[in-house]
Amino acid sequence: MFRSLAFFMLILGLLLSLVSAQTENDIILAPDPLRPDIVVNDLLTIENRSVRIAKSPSEKYLYYMRDNGEIYQVDIDTASKSRIFTAADHGVSSPLGFAVSPDSAFYVAGNIRQGARTRGIIKRANPPDFTWTTLARTELYQLSNTAFDHLFNGIAISPDGSELFVNSGSRTDHGETQEFNGAFPDLREAPLTSAIFKLPIDGEDILLHNNEDSLLTTGYLYADGFRNSFDLAFAPNGDLFATENSGDRDDGDELNWIREGRHYGFPWRMGANDTPQQFPGFDPDTDLLINRGSLSYTSGFFYDDPTYPAPPAGIVFTDPVINLGPDSDRFRNPSDGSIQDASDLGVTHSTFTPHLSPLGLVFDTEGALIEEFNGDGFLLGWTDTGSNLFNPFGDPGESLFHLDLTKIPGEDRYEATITRLVTGFKNPIDAVMIGNKIYVLEFDFGSSAKIQEVTLPAVSTAIEERDNSPQQFVLHQNYPNPFNPATIIEFSIGQPGFVTLEIINNLGQAIEKIAAGYFSAGDHKVRWNAGALPGGVYYYRLHAASGFEVKKLILLK
Repeated sequence: MFRSLAFFMLILGLLLSLVSAQTENDIILAPDPLRPDIVVNDLLTIENRSVRIAKSPSEKYLYYMRDNGEIYQVDIDTASKSRIFTAADHGVSSPLGFAVSPDSAFYVAGNIRQGARTRGIIKRANPPDFTWTTLARTELYQLSNTAFDHLFNGIAISPDGSELFVNSGSRTDHGETQEFNGAFPDLREAPLTSAIFKLPIDGEDILLHNNEDSLLTTGYLYADGFRNSFDLAFAPNGDLFATENSGDRDDGDELNWIREGRHYGFPWRMGANDTPQQFPGFDPDTDLLINRGSLSYTSGFFYDDPTYPAPPAGIVFTDPVINLGPDSDRFRNPSDGSIQDASDLGVTHSTFTPHLSPLGLVFDTEGALIEEFNGDGFLLGWTDTGSNLFNPFGDPGESLFHLDLTKIPGEDRYEATITRLVTGFKNPIDAVMIGNKIYVLEFDFGSSAKIQEVTLPAVSTAIEERDNSPQQFVLHQNYPNPFNPATIIEFSIGQPGFVTLEIINNLGQAIEKIAAGYFSAGDHKVRWNAGALPGGVYYYRLHAASGFEVKKLILLK
Protein backbone atom coordinates (compact mmCIF):
# COMPACT_ATOMS: atom_id res chain seq x y z
CA MET A 1 0.00 0.00 0.00
CA PHE A 2 2.28 2.64 1.14
CA ARG A 3 5.99 2.90 1.35
CA SER A 4 9.00 1.24 2.82
CA LEU A 5 8.47 1.19 6.59
CA ALA A 6 8.17 -1.63 9.03
CA PHE A 7 5.40 0.57 10.39
CA PHE A 8 3.11 -0.99 7.80
CA MET A 9 3.23 -4.26 9.69
CA LEU A 10 1.73 -2.33 12.59
CA ILE A 11 -1.04 -0.97 10.39
CA LEU A 12 -2.25 -3.93 8.41
CA GLY A 13 -0.58 -6.86 10.10
CA LEU A 14 0.96 -7.65 6.75
CA LEU A 15 4.36 -6.91 5.27
CA LEU A 16 3.47 -3.87 3.25
CA SER A 17 5.26 -0.57 3.41
CA LEU A 18 4.19 2.78 4.60
CA VAL A 19 5.38 6.30 4.42
CA SER A 20 4.29 8.16 7.39
CA ALA A 21 5.80 8.30 10.85
CA GLN A 22 3.41 9.91 13.31
CA THR A 23 4.78 12.60 15.59
CA GLU A 24 4.23 12.83 19.33
CA ASN A 25 2.54 16.21 18.89
CA ASP A 26 -0.17 15.10 16.45
CA ILE A 27 -3.33 17.15 16.91
CA ILE A 28 -6.63 15.79 15.64
CA LEU A 29 -8.20 18.49 13.48
CA ALA A 30 -11.31 18.50 11.33
CA PRO A 31 -10.75 18.54 7.56
CA ASP A 32 -10.38 22.07 6.23
CA PRO A 33 -11.79 22.95 2.78
CA LEU A 34 -9.63 25.48 0.95
CA ARG A 35 -12.56 26.86 -1.08
CA PRO A 36 -15.89 28.26 0.14
CA ASP A 37 -17.87 26.13 -2.33
CA ILE A 38 -16.58 22.85 -0.84
CA VAL A 39 -18.19 21.40 2.28
CA VAL A 40 -16.88 18.57 4.45
CA ASN A 41 -19.07 16.73 6.95
CA ASP A 42 -18.62 13.66 9.14
CA LEU A 43 -20.89 11.01 7.69
CA LEU A 44 -20.21 8.24 10.17
CA THR A 45 -17.79 7.08 12.86
CA ILE A 46 -16.63 3.54 12.11
CA GLU A 47 -14.17 0.92 13.31
CA ASN A 48 -10.47 1.67 13.00
CA ARG A 49 -8.17 -0.18 10.59
CA SER A 50 -10.62 0.22 7.73
CA VAL A 51 -8.73 0.04 4.43
CA ARG A 52 -11.18 0.14 1.51
CA ILE A 53 -14.45 1.78 0.54
CA ALA A 54 -16.83 1.10 -2.37
CA LYS A 55 -20.36 1.98 -3.46
CA SER A 56 -23.42 -0.03 -4.47
CA PRO A 57 -24.52 0.18 -8.11
CA SER A 58 -27.72 1.91 -6.96
CA GLU A 59 -25.50 4.46 -5.15
CA LYS A 60 -27.71 4.18 -2.08
CA TYR A 61 -25.12 2.32 -0.01
CA LEU A 62 -21.43 2.48 0.80
CA TYR A 63 -19.35 -0.54 1.75
CA TYR A 64 -16.12 -0.49 3.68
CA MET A 65 -13.68 -3.26 4.52
CA ARG A 66 -11.40 -3.58 7.52
CA ASP A 67 -7.97 -5.19 7.40
CA ASN A 68 -9.35 -8.17 9.36
CA GLY A 69 -11.73 -9.02 6.50
CA GLU A 70 -14.95 -7.56 7.93
CA ILE A 71 -17.18 -5.81 5.36
CA TYR A 72 -19.85 -3.31 6.41
CA GLN A 73 -22.79 -1.77 4.57
CA VAL A 74 -23.59 1.90 5.16
CA ASP A 75 -26.99 3.42 4.41
CA ILE A 76 -26.04 6.89 3.21
CA ASP A 77 -29.44 8.44 3.95
CA THR A 78 -29.56 7.29 7.56
CA ALA A 79 -25.77 7.19 8.17
CA SER A 80 -26.20 3.75 9.74
CA LYS A 81 -24.04 0.66 9.28
CA SER A 82 -24.28 -3.11 9.58
CA ARG A 83 -21.71 -5.87 9.18
CA ILE A 84 -22.49 -8.15 6.23
CA PHE A 85 -19.36 -10.34 5.84
CA THR A 86 -16.39 -11.49 7.90
CA ALA A 87 -13.14 -13.24 7.00
CA ALA A 88 -14.89 -16.51 7.85
CA ASP A 89 -17.17 -15.90 4.85
CA HIS A 90 -14.59 -15.13 2.16
CA GLY A 91 -11.53 -16.82 3.69
CA VAL A 92 -9.06 -13.92 3.39
CA SER A 93 -7.98 -12.94 6.90
CA SER A 94 -5.95 -9.84 5.93
CA PRO A 95 -7.35 -8.49 2.65
CA LEU A 96 -6.13 -5.31 0.96
CA GLY A 97 -8.26 -5.05 -2.18
CA PHE A 98 -12.02 -4.60 -2.39
CA ALA A 99 -14.52 -3.69 -5.11
CA VAL A 100 -18.21 -3.98 -5.96
CA SER A 101 -19.11 -4.58 -9.61
CA PRO A 102 -21.98 -3.04 -11.61
CA ASP A 103 -23.97 -6.23 -11.05
CA SER A 104 -23.54 -6.02 -7.26
CA ALA A 105 -20.94 -8.78 -6.93
CA PHE A 106 -18.31 -8.35 -4.20
CA TYR A 107 -14.57 -8.85 -4.82
CA VAL A 108 -11.84 -9.21 -2.21
CA ALA A 109 -8.10 -9.49 -2.91
CA GLY A 110 -5.37 -10.47 -0.50
CA ASN A 111 -2.69 -13.02 0.28
CA ILE A 112 -2.47 -16.24 2.26
CA ARG A 113 0.99 -16.84 3.66
CA GLN A 114 2.59 -20.27 3.86
CA GLY A 115 6.00 -20.12 5.52
CA ALA A 116 8.50 -18.20 3.42
CA ARG A 117 6.05 -17.97 0.52
CA THR A 118 2.63 -16.50 -0.06
CA ARG A 119 -0.32 -17.01 -2.37
CA GLY A 120 -2.29 -14.13 -3.88
CA ILE A 121 -6.03 -14.75 -4.01
CA ILE A 122 -9.15 -13.00 -5.35
CA LYS A 123 -12.56 -14.05 -4.03
CA ARG A 124 -16.00 -13.20 -5.41
CA ALA A 125 -19.56 -13.30 -4.05
CA ASN A 126 -22.37 -13.07 -6.62
CA PRO A 127 -25.94 -12.04 -5.93
CA PRO A 128 -28.48 -13.13 -4.95
CA ASP A 129 -27.03 -15.71 -2.53
CA PHE A 130 -23.53 -14.15 -2.19
CA THR A 131 -21.69 -17.42 -1.76
CA TRP A 132 -17.94 -16.75 -1.92
CA THR A 133 -15.94 -18.53 -4.62
CA THR A 134 -12.37 -18.19 -5.89
CA LEU A 135 -11.99 -16.11 -9.04
CA ALA A 136 -8.19 -16.47 -9.18
CA ARG A 137 -5.24 -17.57 -7.10
CA THR A 138 -1.52 -17.63 -7.66
CA GLU A 139 1.10 -20.26 -7.23
CA LEU A 140 3.12 -19.78 -4.08
CA TYR A 141 5.72 -17.08 -4.61
CA GLN A 142 8.66 -15.80 -2.57
CA LEU A 143 8.34 -13.30 0.26
CA SER A 144 11.20 -11.05 1.30
CA ASN A 145 10.19 -10.98 4.98
CA THR A 146 10.69 -7.22 5.03
CA ALA A 147 8.37 -4.23 5.07
CA PHE A 148 8.63 -4.21 1.27
CA ASP A 149 6.34 -7.20 0.69
CA HIS A 150 3.49 -5.22 -0.86
CA LEU A 151 1.37 -8.23 -1.92
CA PHE A 152 -1.89 -8.29 -3.93
CA ASN A 153 -4.04 -5.26 -3.18
CA GLY A 154 -5.72 -2.72 -5.50
CA ILE A 155 -8.71 -3.77 -7.65
CA ALA A 156 -10.42 -1.95 -10.52
CA ILE A 157 -13.33 -3.20 -12.63
CA SER A 158 -13.57 -2.21 -16.30
CA PRO A 159 -16.38 0.21 -17.23
CA ASP A 160 -18.28 -2.54 -19.06
CA GLY A 161 -18.03 -4.84 -16.04
CA SER A 162 -16.26 -7.63 -17.93
CA GLU A 163 -12.68 -7.48 -16.61
CA LEU A 164 -10.95 -7.12 -13.29
CA PHE A 165 -7.54 -5.48 -12.86
CA VAL A 166 -5.48 -6.23 -9.76
CA ASN A 167 -2.14 -4.89 -8.56
CA SER A 168 0.60 -7.01 -7.05
CA GLY A 169 3.23 -4.85 -5.36
CA SER A 170 6.96 -5.41 -5.20
CA ARG A 171 8.97 -7.46 -2.69
CA THR A 172 11.87 -4.96 -2.64
CA ASP A 173 12.33 -1.25 -2.08
CA HIS A 174 14.38 -0.48 -5.20
CA GLY A 175 15.39 -3.80 -6.73
CA GLU A 176 17.95 -4.86 -4.12
CA THR A 177 18.36 -8.54 -3.30
CA GLN A 178 16.05 -9.80 -0.57
CA GLU A 179 16.92 -13.41 0.26
CA PHE A 180 14.65 -14.12 3.28
CA ASN A 181 17.47 -15.33 5.54
CA GLY A 182 19.09 -17.21 2.67
CA ALA A 183 15.95 -19.02 1.49
CA PHE A 184 16.03 -17.28 -1.90
CA PRO A 185 19.66 -16.46 -2.81
CA ASP A 186 20.13 -13.39 -5.01
CA LEU A 187 16.37 -12.95 -5.56
CA ARG A 188 15.08 -9.47 -6.32
CA GLU A 189 11.58 -9.45 -7.84
CA ALA A 190 9.49 -12.51 -8.72
CA PRO A 191 7.28 -12.92 -11.83
CA LEU A 192 4.16 -12.48 -9.67
CA THR A 193 5.36 -9.23 -8.05
CA SER A 194 5.49 -5.59 -9.24
CA ALA A 195 2.83 -6.03 -11.93
CA ILE A 196 -0.82 -5.41 -12.80
CA PHE A 197 -2.88 -8.39 -13.95
CA LYS A 198 -6.07 -8.50 -16.03
CA LEU A 199 -8.62 -11.25 -15.38
CA PRO A 200 -12.08 -12.09 -16.73
CA ILE A 201 -14.52 -11.00 -14.08
CA ASP A 202 -16.49 -14.23 -14.42
CA GLY A 203 -13.37 -16.41 -14.10
CA GLU A 204 -13.42 -19.51 -11.92
CA ASP A 205 -10.36 -20.60 -9.94
CA ILE A 206 -7.86 -19.19 -12.45
CA LEU A 207 -4.29 -20.15 -11.55
CA LEU A 208 -1.57 -17.54 -12.09
CA HIS A 209 1.82 -19.22 -12.41
CA ASN A 210 4.98 -17.72 -10.95
CA ASN A 211 6.44 -17.76 -14.43
CA GLU A 212 6.62 -14.73 -16.71
CA ASP A 213 6.30 -16.71 -19.96
CA SER A 214 3.12 -18.32 -18.67
CA LEU A 215 1.69 -14.99 -17.51
CA LEU A 216 2.38 -13.48 -20.94
CA THR A 217 1.05 -16.46 -22.90
CA THR A 218 -2.21 -16.56 -20.96
CA GLY A 219 -2.65 -12.79 -21.30
CA TYR A 220 -3.04 -12.30 -17.56
CA LEU A 221 0.03 -10.03 -17.27
CA TYR A 222 -1.37 -6.65 -18.33
CA ALA A 223 1.49 -4.27 -17.47
CA ASP A 224 4.77 -4.47 -15.59
CA GLY A 225 7.23 -2.36 -13.60
CA PHE A 226 5.27 -1.10 -10.58
CA ARG A 227 6.58 -0.75 -7.04
CA ASN A 228 3.09 -0.59 -5.57
CA SER A 229 0.04 0.74 -7.42
CA PHE A 230 -2.34 0.47 -4.49
CA ASP A 231 -5.13 2.39 -6.27
CA LEU A 232 -6.44 1.98 -9.80
CA ALA A 233 -9.39 3.76 -11.44
CA PHE A 234 -10.92 4.35 -14.87
CA ALA A 235 -11.42 7.87 -16.19
CA PRO A 236 -14.67 8.77 -18.00
CA ASN A 237 -12.98 8.20 -21.38
CA GLY A 238 -12.11 4.61 -20.40
CA ASP A 239 -8.38 5.20 -19.76
CA LEU A 240 -7.01 3.33 -16.74
CA PHE A 241 -4.87 5.22 -14.21
CA ALA A 242 -2.96 4.02 -11.16
CA THR A 243 -1.14 5.72 -8.32
CA GLU A 244 2.40 4.58 -7.52
CA ASN A 245 4.41 4.81 -4.33
CA SER A 246 8.14 5.17 -4.94
CA GLY A 247 10.76 3.94 -2.47
CA ASP A 248 12.77 5.28 0.45
CA ARG A 249 14.86 7.43 -1.86
CA ASP A 250 13.41 10.89 -2.55
CA ASP A 251 12.01 10.04 -5.97
CA GLY A 252 8.61 11.45 -6.83
CA ASP A 253 5.50 9.37 -6.25
CA GLU A 254 3.65 8.73 -9.48
CA LEU A 255 0.36 8.77 -11.35
CA ASN A 256 0.49 6.50 -14.40
CA TRP A 257 -1.69 6.01 -17.45
CA ILE A 258 -1.84 2.21 -17.62
CA ARG A 259 -1.78 0.45 -20.99
CA GLU A 260 -1.42 -3.18 -21.92
CA GLY A 261 2.10 -4.42 -22.55
CA ARG A 262 3.80 -1.31 -21.14
CA HIS A 263 6.63 -1.33 -18.59
CA TYR A 264 6.55 1.49 -16.03
CA GLY A 265 10.15 1.35 -14.91
CA PHE A 266 10.42 -0.31 -11.52
CA PRO A 267 13.00 -1.10 -10.26
CA TRP A 268 15.22 0.67 -12.81
CA ARG A 269 13.26 3.91 -12.81
CA MET A 270 11.09 5.69 -10.22
CA GLY A 271 9.58 9.16 -10.45
CA ALA A 272 11.29 9.55 -13.86
CA ASN A 273 14.66 9.12 -12.10
CA ASP A 274 17.06 6.28 -12.81
CA THR A 275 17.71 4.06 -9.79
CA PRO A 276 21.42 4.73 -9.09
CA GLN A 277 22.12 1.30 -7.57
CA GLN A 278 21.97 -0.22 -11.06
CA PHE A 279 25.16 1.62 -12.04
CA PRO A 280 28.68 0.35 -11.18
CA GLY A 281 30.45 2.03 -8.28
CA PHE A 282 27.30 3.34 -6.62
CA ASP A 283 28.07 4.97 -3.24
CA PRO A 284 24.90 5.60 -1.20
CA ASP A 285 26.74 8.00 1.11
CA THR A 286 27.16 10.46 -1.76
CA ASP A 287 23.56 10.21 -2.97
CA LEU A 288 21.75 13.29 -1.63
CA LEU A 289 18.33 11.82 -2.43
CA ILE A 290 18.71 9.06 0.16
CA ASN A 291 17.16 9.86 3.52
CA ARG A 292 19.72 8.71 6.11
CA GLY A 293 16.94 7.81 8.53
CA SER A 294 15.04 5.60 6.09
CA LEU A 295 14.57 1.89 6.66
CA SER A 296 16.46 0.98 3.48
CA TYR A 297 19.49 3.06 4.45
CA THR A 298 19.67 1.93 8.07
CA SER A 299 19.19 -1.70 6.99
CA GLY A 300 22.00 -1.51 4.45
CA PHE A 301 19.77 -2.03 1.39
CA PHE A 302 21.55 0.74 -0.53
CA TYR A 303 24.98 -0.54 -1.60
CA ASP A 304 27.41 -0.95 -4.48
CA ASP A 305 25.65 -3.68 -6.46
CA PRO A 306 27.68 -5.07 -9.38
CA THR A 307 25.19 -7.88 -10.05
CA TYR A 308 22.21 -5.52 -10.40
CA PRO A 309 20.57 -6.73 -13.63
CA ALA A 310 20.30 -4.56 -16.73
CA PRO A 311 16.80 -3.59 -17.93
CA PRO A 312 15.11 -6.12 -20.23
CA ALA A 313 16.36 -5.87 -23.81
CA GLY A 314 14.16 -3.75 -26.04
CA ILE A 315 12.03 -2.35 -23.23
CA VAL A 316 11.11 1.33 -23.40
CA PHE A 317 9.94 2.60 -20.03
CA THR A 318 6.72 4.60 -19.81
CA ASP A 319 7.18 7.63 -17.56
CA PRO A 320 4.55 9.03 -15.18
CA VAL A 321 2.02 11.78 -15.73
CA ILE A 322 3.73 15.19 -15.58
CA ASN A 323 2.62 17.56 -12.81
CA LEU A 324 2.37 21.18 -13.92
CA GLY A 325 1.66 22.33 -10.36
CA PRO A 326 0.77 24.36 -8.47
CA ASP A 327 0.61 21.72 -5.69
CA SER A 328 2.43 18.56 -4.62
CA ASP A 329 5.33 19.23 -7.00
CA ARG A 330 8.26 19.70 -4.63
CA PHE A 331 11.49 17.77 -5.12
CA ARG A 332 15.00 17.44 -3.76
CA ASN A 333 17.77 18.87 -5.94
CA PRO A 334 20.22 15.97 -6.50
CA SER A 335 23.21 18.32 -6.78
CA ASP A 336 22.89 20.08 -3.42
CA GLY A 337 20.04 18.34 -1.57
CA SER A 338 17.88 21.46 -1.35
CA ILE A 339 14.07 21.28 -1.46
CA GLN A 340 12.59 23.12 -4.45
CA ASP A 341 9.17 23.73 -5.97
CA ALA A 342 8.91 22.72 -9.63
CA SER A 343 6.13 25.09 -10.70
CA ASP A 344 7.79 28.01 -8.91
CA LEU A 345 10.88 27.30 -11.00
CA GLY A 346 8.89 26.84 -14.19
CA VAL A 347 9.83 23.16 -14.57
CA THR A 348 7.74 19.98 -14.54
CA HIS A 349 7.72 17.13 -12.04
CA SER A 350 6.81 13.42 -12.27
CA THR A 351 4.31 13.32 -10.55
CA PHE A 352 3.97 14.12 -6.82
CA THR A 353 6.12 15.36 -3.97
CA PRO A 354 8.14 12.36 -2.71
CA HIS A 355 6.44 10.22 -0.05
CA LEU A 356 2.99 11.77 -0.53
CA SER A 357 1.64 8.21 -0.83
CA PRO A 358 -1.20 8.95 -3.29
CA LEU A 359 -4.30 6.87 -2.56
CA GLY A 360 -8.06 7.00 -3.07
CA LEU A 361 -8.08 7.76 -6.82
CA VAL A 362 -11.58 8.60 -8.15
CA PHE A 363 -13.06 10.28 -11.23
CA ASP A 364 -16.21 12.29 -11.94
CA THR A 365 -17.53 9.61 -14.31
CA GLU A 366 -21.10 10.92 -14.01
CA GLY A 367 -20.31 14.46 -15.15
CA ALA A 368 -21.88 15.77 -11.95
CA LEU A 369 -19.48 18.64 -11.25
CA ILE A 370 -19.17 22.21 -12.46
CA GLU A 371 -17.10 22.85 -15.59
CA GLU A 372 -13.90 23.47 -13.60
CA PHE A 373 -14.02 19.91 -12.21
CA ASN A 374 -16.25 18.13 -14.72
CA GLY A 375 -14.97 14.67 -15.64
CA ASP A 376 -11.75 15.21 -13.69
CA GLY A 377 -9.87 13.07 -11.18
CA PHE A 378 -9.34 13.43 -7.44
CA LEU A 379 -7.02 11.65 -5.03
CA LEU A 380 -5.79 11.61 -1.46
CA GLY A 381 -2.36 11.98 0.05
CA TRP A 382 -1.73 9.79 3.09
CA THR A 383 1.47 11.25 4.54
CA ASP A 384 1.34 13.25 7.74
CA THR A 385 3.02 16.60 7.19
CA GLY A 386 4.49 16.42 10.68
CA SER A 387 6.61 13.39 9.80
CA ASN A 388 10.06 14.92 9.53
CA LEU A 389 11.61 11.57 8.68
CA PHE A 390 9.52 10.82 5.63
CA ASN A 391 8.23 14.21 4.61
CA PRO A 392 10.90 16.87 4.96
CA PHE A 393 9.38 18.74 2.03
CA GLY A 394 7.03 20.98 4.03
CA ASP A 395 4.19 20.02 1.71
CA PRO A 396 0.78 19.59 3.38
CA GLY A 397 -0.19 15.93 3.37
CA GLU A 398 -3.39 14.14 4.41
CA SER A 399 -5.20 16.13 1.72
CA LEU A 400 -7.64 15.83 -1.17
CA PHE A 401 -6.27 16.92 -4.56
CA HIS A 402 -7.92 17.84 -7.85
CA LEU A 403 -6.34 16.30 -10.99
CA ASP A 404 -7.05 18.26 -14.16
CA LEU A 405 -5.66 15.81 -16.71
CA THR A 406 -4.90 16.70 -20.32
CA LYS A 407 -3.98 14.13 -22.96
CA ILE A 408 -1.26 15.62 -25.16
CA PRO A 409 -2.14 15.00 -28.84
CA GLY A 410 0.45 12.97 -30.71
CA GLU A 411 2.69 12.55 -27.67
CA ASP A 412 1.18 9.47 -26.02
CA ARG A 413 1.11 11.03 -22.54
CA TYR A 414 -0.86 13.08 -20.04
CA GLU A 415 -0.09 16.25 -18.12
CA ALA A 416 -1.96 17.32 -15.00
CA THR A 417 -2.65 20.52 -13.14
CA ILE A 418 -2.81 19.39 -9.51
CA THR A 419 -4.49 21.53 -6.87
CA ARG A 420 -5.05 20.87 -3.17
CA LEU A 421 -8.73 21.23 -2.22
CA VAL A 422 -9.03 19.98 1.38
CA THR A 423 -6.44 19.49 4.12
CA GLY A 424 -6.57 18.02 7.62
CA PHE A 425 -7.82 14.49 7.08
CA LYS A 426 -6.59 11.83 9.49
CA ASN A 427 -4.73 9.10 7.57
CA PRO A 428 -7.06 9.12 4.52
CA ILE A 429 -6.67 5.74 2.86
CA ASP A 430 -9.40 5.36 0.23
CA ALA A 431 -12.28 7.20 -1.46
CA VAL A 432 -15.34 6.63 -3.61
CA MET A 433 -17.37 9.17 -5.61
CA ILE A 434 -21.15 9.40 -5.95
CA GLY A 435 -22.49 12.35 -7.92
CA ASN A 436 -20.83 15.49 -6.59
CA LYS A 437 -19.80 13.86 -3.30
CA ILE A 438 -16.53 12.14 -2.46
CA TYR A 439 -16.60 9.81 0.53
CA VAL A 440 -13.19 9.67 2.20
CA LEU A 441 -12.27 6.69 4.38
CA GLU A 442 -9.95 7.56 7.27
CA PHE A 443 -7.84 4.72 8.62
CA ASP A 444 -7.16 5.97 12.15
CA PHE A 445 -4.63 4.48 14.56
CA GLY A 446 -6.82 4.73 17.64
CA SER A 447 -10.18 3.35 18.63
CA SER A 448 -12.28 4.61 15.73
CA ALA A 449 -12.20 6.10 12.26
CA LYS A 450 -14.52 8.22 10.14
CA ILE A 451 -16.08 8.41 6.73
CA GLN A 452 -15.96 12.03 5.65
CA GLU A 453 -18.39 13.38 3.06
CA VAL A 454 -16.85 16.01 0.75
CA THR A 455 -19.43 17.92 -1.29
CA LEU A 456 -18.04 19.57 -4.42
CA PRO A 457 -19.85 22.23 -6.50
CA ALA A 458 -22.34 20.53 -8.82
CA VAL A 459 -23.66 21.38 -12.25
CA SER A 460 -26.77 23.53 -12.35
CA THR A 461 -29.07 20.49 -12.62
CA ALA A 462 -29.67 19.46 -9.05
CA ILE A 463 -27.85 16.29 -8.07
CA GLU A 464 -30.86 15.13 -6.11
CA GLU A 465 -32.73 14.77 -9.41
CA ARG A 466 -30.21 12.08 -10.42
CA ASP A 467 -32.24 9.20 -9.05
CA ASN A 468 -34.10 6.13 -10.24
CA SER A 469 -37.45 7.84 -10.71
CA PRO A 470 -39.61 6.50 -13.55
CA GLN A 471 -38.94 9.40 -15.88
CA GLN A 472 -35.19 8.78 -15.53
CA PHE A 473 -34.70 5.03 -15.09
CA VAL A 474 -37.18 2.23 -15.70
CA LEU A 475 -36.73 -1.48 -16.21
CA HIS A 476 -40.06 -2.88 -17.44
CA GLN A 477 -41.37 -6.37 -16.87
CA ASN A 478 -40.60 -8.55 -19.86
CA TYR A 479 -43.42 -9.60 -22.18
CA PRO A 480 -44.69 -12.16 -22.71
CA ASN A 481 -43.97 -13.67 -19.32
CA PRO A 482 -43.95 -16.64 -18.96
CA PHE A 483 -42.50 -17.14 -22.45
CA ASN A 484 -41.06 -19.71 -24.85
CA PRO A 485 -38.58 -19.24 -26.43
CA ALA A 486 -38.34 -15.44 -26.91
CA THR A 487 -39.34 -12.39 -24.91
CA ILE A 488 -39.01 -8.60 -25.10
CA ILE A 489 -37.29 -6.51 -22.40
CA GLU A 490 -37.82 -2.74 -22.44
CA PHE A 491 -36.00 -0.12 -20.40
CA SER A 492 -35.58 3.63 -20.22
CA ILE A 493 -32.55 5.65 -19.12
CA GLY A 494 -32.49 9.33 -18.27
CA GLN A 495 -28.95 10.06 -19.45
CA PRO A 496 -26.69 8.61 -22.14
CA GLY A 497 -24.02 6.19 -21.07
CA PHE A 498 -22.80 2.62 -20.91
CA VAL A 499 -25.51 0.06 -20.26
CA THR A 500 -25.36 -3.67 -19.57
CA LEU A 501 -28.34 -6.04 -19.59
CA GLU A 502 -27.62 -9.58 -18.40
CA ILE A 503 -29.47 -12.82 -17.78
CA ILE A 504 -28.85 -14.50 -14.40
CA ASN A 505 -29.69 -18.04 -13.41
CA ASN A 506 -31.17 -19.02 -10.06
CA LEU A 507 -27.65 -19.52 -8.64
CA GLY A 508 -26.90 -15.84 -9.14
CA GLN A 509 -24.54 -16.51 -12.07
CA ALA A 510 -24.53 -14.22 -15.10
CA ILE A 511 -25.01 -16.60 -18.03
CA GLU A 512 -25.59 -14.25 -20.96
CA LYS A 513 -25.02 -10.56 -21.69
CA ILE A 514 -27.81 -9.56 -24.08
CA ALA A 515 -26.95 -5.85 -24.30
CA ALA A 516 -23.71 -4.03 -23.60
CA GLY A 517 -22.69 -0.69 -25.03
CA TYR A 518 -23.28 3.03 -25.14
CA PHE A 519 -26.99 3.89 -25.25
CA SER A 520 -28.66 7.25 -25.81
CA ALA A 521 -31.10 8.64 -23.26
CA GLY A 522 -34.67 7.42 -23.75
CA ASP A 523 -36.54 4.19 -24.39
CA HIS A 524 -34.92 0.97 -25.61
CA LYS A 525 -36.09 -2.54 -26.47
CA VAL A 526 -34.11 -5.81 -26.48
CA ARG A 527 -35.33 -9.20 -27.71
CA TRP A 528 -33.95 -12.31 -25.97
CA ASN A 529 -34.21 -15.82 -27.37
CA ALA A 530 -33.75 -18.49 -24.69
CA GLY A 531 -34.18 -21.44 -26.99
CA ALA A 532 -30.93 -23.08 -25.90
CA LEU A 533 -31.71 -22.96 -22.17
CA PRO A 534 -33.78 -25.30 -20.01
CA GLY A 535 -37.06 -24.05 -18.63
CA GLY A 536 -37.13 -22.41 -15.23
CA VAL A 537 -36.87 -19.14 -13.33
CA TYR A 538 -34.30 -16.61 -14.52
CA TYR A 539 -33.53 -12.98 -13.75
CA TYR A 540 -32.59 -10.05 -15.93
CA ARG A 541 -30.36 -7.31 -14.56
CA LEU A 542 -29.91 -3.79 -15.94
CA HIS A 543 -27.11 -1.44 -14.94
CA ALA A 544 -26.70 2.11 -16.23
CA ALA A 545 -25.24 5.34 -14.89
CA SER A 546 -28.68 6.40 -13.66
CA GLY A 547 -29.71 3.19 -11.95
CA PHE A 548 -29.61 -0.54 -11.31
CA GLU A 549 -32.46 -3.04 -11.14
CA VAL A 550 -33.21 -6.78 -11.32
CA LYS A 551 -36.47 -8.48 -12.37
CA LYS A 552 -37.62 -12.10 -12.63
CA LEU A 553 -38.78 -13.91 -15.77
CA ILE A 554 -40.03 -17.47 -16.37
CA LEU A 555 -39.10 -19.68 -19.31
CA LEU A 556 -41.67 -22.45 -19.91
CA LYS A 557 -40.60 -25.57 -21.80
